This record gives sequence, C-alpha cells and structure tokens, in this order.
Amino acid sequence: MNFSGYFNLVRFRIALLFLCPVISFGQSVKVENGVRYVKNDALNPQNTAGIELRLVKKYGGMDSAINDVFLSMPNVVVLSADNNLFVLDNAEPYVKVYNSDGVLIKSFGNKGRGPDEFTLPVGMDINSDGELYIAESYNYITVLSLDGNYIRRINTDEPQNLPSFKVTRNGEIICPVAGWLIYYPKGSVYNNSVMRMFDRNGSFIRGFGEIYPYEDQTISRVANGVEITLDSEDNIYLTYCYQNRIEKYSPKGDLLLSISRPLAFSETKNPKAILKVRKNGVVYGVDDPIMNVVSCGIGTDDKGRIWVMTFSRQPKYRRNSVVADGETDYVMLEIFTRDGLLIDKIPLEDDFAPTVNTIYIKGQRLFLINRNDASISEYEIVN
Repeated sequence: MNFSGYFNLVRFRIALLFLCPVISFGQSVKVENGVRYVKNDALNPQNTAGIELRLVKKYGGMDSAINDVFLSMPNVVVLSADNNLFVLDNAEPYVKVYNSDGVLIKSFGNKGRGPDEFTLPVGMDINSDGELYIAESYNYITVLSLDGNYIRRINTDEPQNLPSFKVTRNGEIICPVAGWLIYYPKGSVYNNSVMRMFDRNGSFIRGFGEIYPYEDQTISRVANGVEITLDSEDNIYLTYCYQNRIEKYSPKGDLLLSISRPLAFSETKNPKAILKVRKNGVVYGVDDPIMNVVSCGIGTDDKGRIWVMTFSRQPKYRRNSVVADGETDYVMLEIFTRDGLLIDKIPLEDDFAPTVNTIYIKGQRLFLINRNDASISEYEIVN
C-alpha cells in the first residue's frame, strides 16, 4: 500500500496549523516570528472565569477618623517581603509604611536636598535585596534601607523622568521613555524606543518596544506612554495609555505577546500638539491635546493572569487631559490569561477615580489607588 500521498496530506495540514490563525469565540490568535498576537473581539460569556475581588481593608480616605492613616494623595504602593505596605505619598513624610493589620508603623522622607530627603518623589520599588528605590522627577534614584537610611544614589546616563519604573531581580532598572512634550520641527523624526533598561549603576543597556509613528512627531513621546509591571520571572508587561496595545517582553526586552481587545470608543489616531507661537513665528511652548485614554495600569497575579485598568468610557476632561472633578464610573478591570485571552471584566465602584500607577498586584493581593478620596483599597483575588 502506498502511504506517500497520505503523509504528504498530513504534512500539509500540520503546516496549515502553524500558518493560519487559530480562531475561537471572540478571539483570533496568530504567531509570527515567535510573537503571539491575540485579537480579542468579544468576551465569551460562557467562558468567564468568575473572578471576584473581596475587600480586605482600606488605607486613608477622606472619611478616615484616624490621623495616622490619612493620606494626602498616594502615588505608588509596593509590598516588602515581610508584607509591609510602603506608600509613596505627595505630602511629607513622603514614605508611609503600614503593617499587615493596616497600622502605620513608620514614616520617613521629608522635603529637602539631603541624602535621605526629596524634592519631588514620583516613583518607588523594592529590589530583591530589600532596598527601597525612590525616583525623583529628574534622572536619579535614591536607594534607602527599608527603615529609611540612605545607601546610595543612582544617576542614569541620560535625562529621564522615572515615575513608572521597576527593578528586576538582577538589579536592572526598567522604565518608559519620559512622556514629555518636546517640540519637533516639521520634517524631523522621533524614533526612540518605548522602553529603557539601565544596569544597577544607572548605565544604559538597551532600548526596546516599537513606537507607533504618529503624524505629529511632537506628540509621539506622550501618545506612546505606557504603564508597566514585572512578573515573578522578570518578564515585562506594558499597557499603552492611548493605544489598544498590551504587550509582554522577555527580561531582555524581546517581544513575546501582543494583545488587543474591544473598546467602547475609538483611539485618537492623529492627535495634534497645541503649539504656543510668538508673533515672529517662533515656537516657545507646547501643550498636549485631549486624547482618548485607553488604560492606566497593569499587574499580574500569581496564576500568571494579566490585569489591566481599562477605560469603559471617556470621562469629561478639563484642559490638558485632566479629568474633571466628580467624574467616576469610567474604568474597569480586564483580566487576560497568560496567553492573552480575555476571560473576565470587573466594573469598579461608582466613586473610584484612577491615577497613574493605579493598580498593584502581588500574589493574590490587589491594591487600587483611588484619586477621588486619596485612599488605597486592598482586595483578595478570589478564584
């Protein structure tokens, strides 16, 4: 019996499996050059994960009756190995530390230019050695012990705003390119990468992440802005603030996964910077336009699921993309499998208003920073 035709047919079908996208209810998947691209067109109601958030405790809030718990406006939270919650606030003392019972146990970091003082702290993380990294709104990071004692300062090789940065287990610093508006004359090209990687001494290692080529180059830095997180293996996750892009990179910066999902509004495809021009035609300033915001935070849990804070609608804005006072009920949490499939959505309570770095996850503990009442809510992830 001649099996050659049969085996040729089998090889042909196997080849088709690798070349053609896999399509399931509401989702299509394709793999190109080792990168998995997932397009989520809908959430399959029969396959929702039934994930719930159980409120554990609340830190701060305008209704807080305990002065020690009162927060001015928390910007970043991070857990230490002994489960103490470190909060970077925008009022002195800038760092406030709470134990697992929610009791304030220490605070440090006053305004000033001393070794353990700050002028405008904007970012914070804890490395694997138990050292606290605090970024100023310039190009350096101050490293402290968890008791607030000065250890060293890290200066990066190039001017860099570091509000959203993470430290890997090897001490490498991962951060987005600064989201400043910089005027680019017509004909010039902005072609930097989205992300930067520095070694533990602040020396530049590499850039990674492909920018979207906006027509107005002046807007490119802002419109390619991201929020970031790392998982337990130092894989790097990005969610784009103004684009329908969620990405996963290897610890070395190689793209592994790209995700899109349905939005209730359109992306702003060609935003134009607002130039301030003198009578002689010289540009002396620039403002960003109002753009549709897609997301504002990302985290991963200990099951490898990806959590993204996504806008369910566009709120009312004041000038320069600042959300108007009193606007709430415009964001939700979207949950994806480690392979990028959308499996659940969780709407947030009516009085929640996000900020940057608004979500932080460690294990099955999830923290949300609420700009509306200057509070932090801790939840247990159930299921």
